Amino acid sequence: MNDRVRVLDTDILSIWQRHPEQIEHYLIVFPPEQRAITIITAEEQLRGRLAVVRKARDSAALVRAYNYILPLISFDQTFLF
Repeated sequence: MNDRVRVLDTDILSIWQRHPEQIEHYLIVFPPEQRAITIITAEEQLRGRLAVVRKARDSAALVRAYNYILPLISFDQTFLF
C-alpha cells in the first residue's frame, strides 16, 4: 500500500471545488487520508472568500458571500494540514 500524502496546491484545489468533473478522475485514486492541503492554500482560499465579503454592497450580497465561506470551512476539515 502506498501511504504517501498528495499535497494539492491552491490551483488544483480551486478546480476541484468549482469543476470537480475536470479532476476527479485523478484524485479519486487517492483515498481521502492521502490527500492534503497546506496552511498556505487554506489561507489563500479564505482570503479570496473574505474579499468577496468585503466587496458586498448590500445585505443580500453579504449573505451570498458568507454562504460562499461555509463550504470552505467544512471542506477544509476533511484535509490534513
